[in-house]
Amino acid sequence: GRRRGGAVGAMLRGMGAVISRRSAPAAAAARLSFSALDAPFAGVPEAQPSAAAGASYASTTLASGAAVAAHTVPGAGSSTVTLTVEAGSMYETPETRGAAIMLKALAFKDTTERSALRLARDLENAGATASAGVSRTSLTYSVRCLPGDEELAVSALSATALSPELLPWTVDEAAPSADFEVGQYASSPQLQLSELLHAMAFGEDSPLGANLFSPGAPATVGAVVAHRAATFTAGALTLSASGAADLAALESLASCYLSAAPAGPAAAAPAGGFVGGACKLRTGEPLAHVAVALPLGPGPTAEVLAELMSAMPGVTSAFTAPYGGGLLGLYATGAGAVEAVAAALKTA
Repeated sequence: GRRRGGAVGAMLRGMGAVISRRSAPAAAAARLSFSALDAPFAGVPEAQPSAAAGASYASTTLASGAAVAAHTVPGAGSSTVTLTVEAGSMYETPETRGAAIMLKALAFKDTTERSALRLARDLENAGATASAGVSRTSLTYSVRCLPGDEELAVSALSATALSPELLPWTVDEAAPSADFEVGQYASSPQLQLSELLHAMAFGEDSPLGANLFSPGAPATVGAVVAHRAATFTAGALTLSASGAADLAALESLASCYLSAAPAGPAAAAPAGGFVGGACKLRTGEPLAHVAVALPLGPGPTAEVLAELMSAMPGVTSAFTAPYGGGLLGLYATGAGAVEAVAAALKTA
């Protein structure tokens, strides 16, 4: 019994020693004093933070009439460079109908300087991507690239916009792309309604009311050449960039690569204005699609109204257009589309 009691006592004394040793650091920490978080460290120089540079916007016009604009964002990881040409569908004539949509299909294809394959490889090797768009007012060609590759982007934009290889077979090869655009239009109630809205607002036989997608036979090479000759002038060009590029560098590139554009101002906007009208089209769609447009001059008032209308219950979207004296429109879809449009108009 004594041996067992002695062993237990020794074990308890050992545990006490361990407990005492482990609790000693905690007791020492309790006696430490901590400085306030905003107190400076001894011997460490005080930091002098500076405000980060904000984004800036600048623009200029070259002697040729081409415009250059840059939205510079310090630290941006990429640049999007865009060449806009005032050569949209509203500048077409009955003889050149469909040329704008065909020019979009020809974007970044064969040029007199580089083949489509070489152009694609040059962009891909630099990690750049290209795209194109078309509207009633303009054609846009864009390249998104890494900082420092803006010259590659501008050279590609210049080649595809100013030096396309316009031959019968190159236009024929681009025809399926144009047909795809027409197919997208034919399957989209919203696109169809937008075109009907313009036809009713400006007259279907007017330049502004003519269908942007020109369903039917694709434009011929002669129509494309004639449309370019009437619209692709230096005064119709705007080179813009958003991201890492700055205005000085962009202006230098524009002076070099846009010099091939024929001299002259932009083509005059077609005459005509709002005439008004109404159209109902039965398509078998399960939902109603409703659009209304009003004549309203472009400016802050139109933009504010569009923002307010687009936020109203039942309204899918609202838009403004600068042509034809200005247009404000709204679009709604669904079972209560008519009521939603009526409510938005009453509120406005």
